[in-house]
Amino acid sequence: MPMNDTQDILMNAVSALASVCDGARSEDGMGFNGTDTLFGKSLSQQASWSPLQRRLAWEMIHKYKKQLAGFGIDYDLIPEPIDPRTSDGPKVRGEKNGEKVRINNRTVSLGKEPKTGKDAFAIRFRWDEGLLAAVKEVSGRLFNGDNPSDKFWTVPFSMLTQLKNFIEKYEFTVNADAEAKIKELVATAQKNIEASQSQKAEISIPGLSGTLRPFQAAGVQYARAAKRVLIADDMGLGKTIQALATVEAENAYPVVIVCPATLKHNWQRELNKWLPNRTTVILGGRKNSDFPQVDFIIINYDVLSYWVQTLRRANPKAVIFDESHYLKSHTAARTAAAVLFTTGYNAKTKRREYLNKLPYVLCLTGTPILNRPNELISPLMIMDRLRDMGGFQHFANHFCAADENKYGSPMGAKNLEELATNLRATCMIRRTKAEVLKELPAKERATVTLRIDNRETYNHAANNLYGWLLENEGQDAANRASHAEQLVAIEKLKQIAVDGKFAAAVEWAESFLETDEKLIFFATHIDVQHRLLENFQNAAHVHAEDSLEEREANIHRFQTEPKCNLIICSLKAGGIGITLTAASNVAFLELGWNPADMEQAEDRPHRIGQQNQVTAWYLVDDETIDGDILDLIEKKRKVVTGATGIGDASILGALVQRLKAKAKN
Repeated sequence: MPMNDTQDILMNAVSALASVCDGARSEDGMGFNGTDTLFGKSLSQQASWSPLQRRLAWEMIHKYKKQLAGFGIDYDLIPEPIDPRTSDGPKVRGEKNGEKVRINNRTVSLGKEPKTGKDAFAIRFRWDEGLLAAVKEVSGRLFNGDNPSDKFWTVPFSMLTQLKNFIEKYEFTVNADAEAKIKELVATAQKNIEASQSQKAEISIPGLSGTLRPFQAAGVQYARAAKRVLIADDMGLGKTIQALATVEAENAYPVVIVCPATLKHNWQRELNKWLPNRTTVILGGRKNSDFPQVDFIIINYDVLSYWVQTLRRANPKAVIFDESHYLKSHTAARTAAAVLFTTGYNAKTKRREYLNKLPYVLCLTGTPILNRPNELISPLMIMDRLRDMGGFQHFANHFCAADENKYGSPMGAKNLEELATNLRATCMIRRTKAEVLKELPAKERATVTLRIDNRETYNHAANNLYGWLLENEGQDAANRASHAEQLVAIEKLKQIAVDGKFAAAVEWAESFLETDEKLIFFATHIDVQHRLLENFQNAAHVHAEDSLEEREANIHRFQTEPKCNLIICSLKAGGIGITLTAASNVAFLELGWNPADMEQAEDRPHRIGQQNQVTAWYLVDDETIDGDILDLIEKKRKVVTGATGIGDASILGALVQRLKAKAKN
């Protein structure tokens, strides 16, 4: 599209870019990107521009040289407009770091947010449509127009990265106080980032029974400073003791511990071990009842919503959320109850029921992201840290790609390295085993090939499944065949494969146990677990149907009795929160859908106190669906999110696509 009007080639250039711009703010190589989109589109619709608009447009389009060349426009031939911000041209009005600089009417200073009165950066500039659009792109910005003679925008300190980019792009002058604050925030963030990865600290906590490892002491030091913190160390690194040491060091009593029901007695045992002089009560059920004044109140997630008011009356100073990924859905009732409890905010009434927030909120999880970054929204809300990440909408758009989803749903993932940095700079400590436990023996995985003995039955079922998947392929059919239906159909085939390899798996386990080594045997379905117990009647077990007392007794027997050399565990019930270091071998008869489930189970013996190399044995027939599942799990393991060092998602979707491809072949 060659342009002939050389008198206004600048306007032609902007119009050309706007003509192919679809309004997206991502870099797609078509038209404007990012904040340029609004400004460029606005300019293209105006018949005339102000001198400042011409200057800003010229500065903006230099990055689109290649696109402009495609329209026959040579950016280097566009005359440079006069910059009205410098009157008749650039005027030197001061020095900065020994260099001459000019001062314009665009300034950044310190100010107060409207209504809240919180300290923030204040942005002032003469009215300009392009700048107005640009400042509205900064997350958390608020307009302060209370004083007609001094209207300005505020940006929270937490949005420092965005503000710095804004200052540089639009050449704002930063006054001395704001510049000092920026330096302070940068230094603090860097210090926190280093502390979040620290492996050594020396602290003394009277009352704590036992000695913290150096990296655990560093974790306590970080948590004491952050107060509302996500302790996301690898499984087995002692998140429990770090949380207990933190509240003891701060004397933040009473403390409420919220955990899965299956772990309540485990927490009581840990408290007796580390803080034997502290008192404890375990709560349960939906009906409130009086309980004595104690140091620790233990309650499970399922009933928290029924106890919030009663717990609040106990005037707790701290709360510990164990396995906090149980709160991964920010719209779930249990999450709303947790937010109400910690911050006082009632999501239903949209009002604050309690004026005071809990001083210490500790979220513990070894898998901070199970599927997507949006699963961090809940713990950030509970810790009252979402504003530190720019608020809900910024988090949803900037890290969960909500603005790139036609439904505005925060289900994607992007800018994960930035997310990791921001988390570490404000509220997350995370160390891996490889970083801090160099003396811990390695963990290996081994595949044991078992051939099924019901091949004909399996092949018939597999062909039926392939046909069913192809029948339901396509948009209209996809609405009829939900993920739940796919899961049920695939589970049937999985169970046929389990039936076919069951006898071989029992034979393998019998041979293994002849070595006198202990073994942890995982299965998913309760009927498979029962079948294993029928073959190994002296084995200990951890099933979802077991009472807490039965579970504790079985774990204790396996850990302490030399003759108890086998424990049969549910992948869900036995895969989290328990220590089984008496064994160094784990076997899987059935596979889960998430790599994180497998990692959790593998790490039951791979914890502090383990002296031997841990081996995870996968018992599969690679010519069945098991082989596909294991292959996809291994591939998923290699995908690291970047946000926390844990990358994981269900493999069901990928498995369906693989099975469809097999059916077509």
